[in-house]
Amino acid sequence: VPVEGSMSGPEKPVRTMSEPVAPTPGRGTGCSSTTLPSGGMQPKDAATTRPIYFSAEVGWQDAPVYQRDRLQAGNRVEGPCLIEEYASTTVVMPGDRVEVDGFGNLIIEVNNHG
Repeated sequence: VPVEGSMSGPEKPVRTMSEPVAPTPGRGTGCSSTTLPSGGMQPKDAATTRPIYFSAEVGWQDAPVYQRDRLQAGNRVEGPCLIEEYASTTVVMPGDRVEVDGFGNLIIEVNNHG
């Protein structure tokens, strides 16, 4: 069953959609066995910064912008920040934390935003 949600920003509506998936029996897990090199806790490349509007309560904040393909296993960043890649952008809200696992997945610890 697809899960759908939406929210409106000050200028444009933003719509998100996700659908649960499960592996097909006999087809493997679909997971990559390729691992990223370990990079320690801090990303090697310095992030650029950009003003980002988060909410009426938080307002505008200068936030770091990281390139996902430059992050390595073990890197950790705290919100507010953006993580950009060729086809998407991950918004990390103020107070949230992200860690890159050995396969390049972004593990996001979401804090309560009220």
